[in-house]
Amino acid sequence: MVEEPTFEQMGEDKDPVGDTTTRKVQELNRVSIDEDFLDQIGVEKGDKVFVVCKEDSVEIMKADASKLINNA
Repeated sequence: MVEEPTFEQMGEDKDPVGDTTTRKVQELNRVSIDEDFLDQIGVEKGDKVFVVCKEDSVEIMKADASKLINNA
């Protein structure tokens, strides 16, 4: 299992865990996500992510099958 980098390892001084932001739907099927949030889950432009529909929310996570199993 690959460990996700921490913000200390990436040289960042702010950890976005627990932060909340609002975003507009740019067009159907497209919402912009803060770069800090994507850095936190270890993805870059072009990487695949899982988008999981919950009861009243949507969760975005790095495309890693073990994450789906652990979050089921």
